[in-house]
Amino acid sequence: MRSLIRIDFGDGDVAEQLFMLKICALKNDDVPALWRLTESLMEVLIATARSERDSRWPRGYVTDYRLFDVPVDLVRELPHLLCENYMIYPYTVQPPRIWRHDS
Repeated sequence: MRSLIRIDFGDGDVAEQLFMLKICALKNDDVPALWRLTESLMEVLIATARSERDSRWPRGYVTDYRLFDVPVDLVRELPHLLCENYMIYPYTVQPPRIWRHDS
């Protein structure tokens, strides 16, 4: 009997999720002013975006200091997108899920 373990981190690509959070703010007529992201989230984001940057995101759109043309500030907890009118769009990090498949 063989077992296969699969670990899912969140719900899809982190860069795509954050991009959609910015789009959501724009659709609500909020002007994104500052990303407040944790260091670990930023590391995952940069690693993911750099592996596909040439084909997916325009050059300079995802950097260590700016994300989707909005400056980044590192925080210890509660990542979010802060807009000019102090509207906050929280980013909820989903805990990893572990799936075990026996065959």
